[in-house]
Amino acid sequence: MIATLIKKELIRLLKDKGTVFWLILLPIFFIFIFGLIFQDRDYSFEVHYTDLDQSVASKQFIQSVSGIKGIDLKAETEIEDSKERIETGKIRTYFVIPQGFESDLKDEKSIKIDFFYDGTQNAGQVVEPVRAVLNSVVATYQDKKIEGFVKAQFPQDEALAKQVLTAPIELQMNEIQVKKVNTITTIIPGYTVMFSFFSIIILAQVFLKEHESGMLSRLLSTPMKRTQYLIGMWIPFVGMVLVQIAVLFGFGYLVYDLKLGDIPAIIVLSIALSFAVNALGLLITFLSKNENIAIAATQVIALGGAALGGLWFPIDLMPETVQKIAVFVPQYWAQKGYVDIFSRGAQLGDIIPSVIVLLSLAVVCFVGALASYKYYLKDAKH
Repeated sequence: MIATLIKKELIRLLKDKGTVFWLILLPIFFIFIFGLIFQDRDYSFEVHYTDLDQSVASKQFIQSVSGIKGIDLKAETEIEDSKERIETGKIRTYFVIPQGFESDLKDEKSIKIDFFYDGTQNAGQVVEPVRAVLNSVVATYQDKKIEGFVKAQFPQDEALAKQVLTAPIELQMNEIQVKKVNTITTIIPGYTVMFSFFSIIILAQVFLKEHESGMLSRLLSTPMKRTQYLIGMWIPFVGMVLVQIAVLFGFGYLVYDLKLGDIPAIIVLSIALSFAVNALGLLITFLSKNENIAIAATQVIALGGAALGGLWFPIDLMPETVQKIAVFVPQYWAQKGYVDIFSRGAQLGDIIPSVIVLLSLAVVCFVGALASYKYYLKDAKH
């Protein structure tokens, strides 16, 4: 009897165009749009400048700046026009090499390079890296000046001069090869997890429709047990979310070359997520007096959890307070598990914490749903 009910619900879900739209087509649309917006590319900072000196030394300075990776220099001729463009937000940074740069450099005079920048708060992420680059280039000239002075003071003692010039602290660079990480490894699981929670709306609509139409009362008048009805109606939704996850990850694999990583880990985590989502869906459905309340509650949980759980933005970029709150959101644990699998090569043993949290939520919600089930049945229309 349970198998018959499961088959009936699966057929109904597959025929429902809304199911395909909400769980497959809409998330694919979001993945495609945000994949275009945040596609991986080499980022560079555009820096505008004017060289009033036009000397060998000034050109060497410009070459030193342009030789740094990520800096794209743009020559300008009009100083006031460039400053006005900063005021209007058309450019962010601009510096001016003064006339007499080379002669002052030879005479060891102090040289002032004017650096103009957008002072608005949201421009800081562009301004600060450029400021750091210019300071580092200026520092090399200072180092050369110090080196010349020290060697002049100790012309006969190279060892002492070398000792004085040796930096007391050296930054040792050690590159560690990790699995390639790109925006797709966060966008695809992020929107997959988010839209898996929207399946609760479909679950609520099906259960409440049978509750209000009298179908539930007619079914329960047959030899079917109440637990058989619950399980037979619930299992198809668990399978539906698993199919949704498989389709979206398959889309990512075929279109964006998503590196899936450990398949057993993905399967176990997906099952845990599906159980958690659908157990929560049952609880929301049985506690809701009508479909509108169930939909509203689902939207708050799905969108609020997506924002707090790092589905839209990497959790590391969020305020510390939000990061602390995120651990209480199921979306965070699902996203963390998937991202670890895709980007860091995590295997089943590495994602156990995520699985435990999701299954614990599933158990708590299912127990709560069972406790509310009798009221759902009691109020069913005949």
